[in-house]
Amino acid sequence: MPMSCLTAFVIVFVVFINVKAQVQKGKPPPSLNGIQGTCADLRNNATFQLSYEGSWSYLLLNPSSQPTSFGQVGYRVLSDWSPGTPILDDVVTLKVSNRSCSLDHGNLMLRETGGYSWRPDYATTHIRCGDHLQVTLFTAYMTETQICNKYNLLNHDRKDTAPLVFSGRSPATDQLETFVTANTSNLLIAMNASAARQPYIERMSFQWHLQTSLSVLPTIDKDNHGYLWRANLQPDSALNVTFCLTEYDNVSVNTASEPCPAFNISNTTANINNWLSELPVPSQLSRTISNQYNESFLAYYTSWFQFWYNTERAGGQHWPFAVITPSMSRYGRGMWLWDTAFHVFALINSIGPRALKKAKDQISVLALAGKEIGHIPRVVGANIIEDATQPPGILTWASLIIFNRTKDFGFLELAYSTFAANNAWYYATRASPDAEELCMWEGEDSGWDTSPRWDEGEVEAIDLNAWLYIDQRLLAKMASLIGNTTAERHWNMLAVRTHQAVNKYLWDTSSKGGMYWDRRPNRHVVHDEKAAGYEDKNRNRSLSSDLINDSPQEMEANMYRSEFVNVVTPAPFWSLLAHIATPSQAQHIKGVLMTPENLMTPFRLPCVGRSEKQFDPNNYWRGPVWININWLVSIGLDCYGFHDAASLLRNATLSAVAQDITPREYYNPLNGTGLGAENFMWTGAIYIVSIQEIVGQKSIAEALQSVLQCQQ
Repeated sequence: MPMSCLTAFVIVFVVFINVKAQVQKGKPPPSLNGIQGTCADLRNNATFQLSYEGSWSYLLLNPSSQPTSFGQVGYRVLSDWSPGTPILDDVVTLKVSNRSCSLDHGNLMLRETGGYSWRPDYATTHIRCGDHLQVTLFTAYMTETQICNKYNLLNHDRKDTAPLVFSGRSPATDQLETFVTANTSNLLIAMNASAARQPYIERMSFQWHLQTSLSVLPTIDKDNHGYLWRANLQPDSALNVTFCLTEYDNVSVNTASEPCPAFNISNTTANINNWLSELPVPSQLSRTISNQYNESFLAYYTSWFQFWYNTERAGGQHWPFAVITPSMSRYGRGMWLWDTAFHVFALINSIGPRALKKAKDQISVLALAGKEIGHIPRVVGANIIEDATQPPGILTWASLIIFNRTKDFGFLELAYSTFAANNAWYYATRASPDAEELCMWEGEDSGWDTSPRWDEGEVEAIDLNAWLYIDQRLLAKMASLIGNTTAERHWNMLAVRTHQAVNKYLWDTSSKGGMYWDRRPNRHVVHDEKAAGYEDKNRNRSLSSDLINDSPQEMEANMYRSEFVNVVTPAPFWSLLAHIATPSQAQHIKGVLMTPENLMTPFRLPCVGRSEKQFDPNNYWRGPVWININWLVSIGLDCYGFHDAASLLRNATLSAVAQDITPREYYNPLNGTGLGAENFMWTGAIYIVSIQEIVGQKSIAEALQSVLQCQQ
């Protein structure tokens, strides 16, 4: 399904032009009532992962090199630190040997045409072996804890029997203890597991029940944790063999009493199709163009499907509700703070109850974890809360939109109390040593993990302080809705102070004709502490002797000396997102940054300017395009009436995402190549929101812009 960048751009650009013309003529924007998609629409031959809504596992398929394999099972925490490393890498593999068909001679292979096909509900592999043997393998999740394979075998040889061997192996590593037992044709694989690194030190015990429709006892090789079943496919005959793998978490299983389930995907198909039906579809987003599938339609529905795929069931100490992980196969250990907000933005425009419940549940899990540790954590795992953070304000924004739709005051009060405490936590723990109205961060707390913005340590960050200002305005709105006028005045006064501090300390008049930059905290703050050799607790490095010897007058003058981090990134646009910049400042920032030598790469916007020495188009937060950044910048541009520039970013986003079979974590800004995790949820979420915005559904952005009093 790959398409050229130009084709994708033309498709979405034409949609935008048609909508824009209708609005200019006084017609209302089109409704979201287009043709609904189904599992069948998403069929392709380039997706190799399966899971189930609520599952803690996922299945990796490799039909080109292991066409008869059950697939490799990845599992939550245990696979997360080594992406792609399965917990069960050889569940069952079929081997066949007879006169005309021998695996040893490499004759067991995919059929040349239509050999592999994937849908959200199941995958099909067609295999041939020699001239006479055909195998069709169906693979699917039956439930969130059960995966099944069905081998349909056909032997056209009229003389020879085809001996069949179904074999597998349970892994044994430093992190996994496994025990394989059997007393019928079924197996029990018991595991004791420990996670790979801090803070995930939990040990887990769980069991896998491997059932088969074969009526023969397996042979078990205890020394090598291996097992196998033997069967014969008679001449000129057919045989169907099913294997089902079921997960039992901390439960003892009686393997002797349970027959192998029938392979039936009807419930899985119905479940997914019901989920797909909750996606509002723009009427212009047709299923086909010139009798070919419309890649934008496919990307739109594939993005929505990711919510189903990336949902993990409630469990453990900290998941009272099902959670949405950023990517099952890469970040399965938990839910992330600002990822969750982007997920919610897509979910709350849904036309069905499942999506709205998911949206509320995500906020509730983070809010409850925040109450437990005193601030909103960066990651909440089933049994671990990571005591770090990510951007404030964005969950407050999402929560206000949920309230606008549900009028659930209980939810609003939980959100308000939690996010109010979170805002105060920043000033108690992250305040700048030389400007207490500003806060500092670096690294993973920012969400821009490896950005060169903090190559030299913590900064008074333009985006952090813009987020805090946004948060304060939103909290004032929440307080008003709750009826707490005292709190409303408090948050509005604090927002004024933050606004003034950003302009006082972070606007650099000496660089590029004026620019909002991050600033490294000044080390000249309290004279008596400095003279005593005070070590800055935030920077964790000692002051140099030449600074200690400065006179009081020199130290006072140096207190406000600029130490700006003037590396070009999209971060200055946060002054537009927060509606802090004046109109002339906003115009200047756009004019300076949105140029080919800075951020206007073929696929825009790179997270580091193209001319910067740190620019690396493939390296995480040091050059690639991040779809969430594009979207937030586009909202800021719209706030100041730069609608053409905002539309340019939205169209660039759609062009990049539609190139890949699934949403990717980030993209090369020079050629659009998808990079990082596959099935990446916030990319899919923002793709959905961007499509909806292009056709006039801008309720997410408008909720923020209304509170910030954007002129648009």
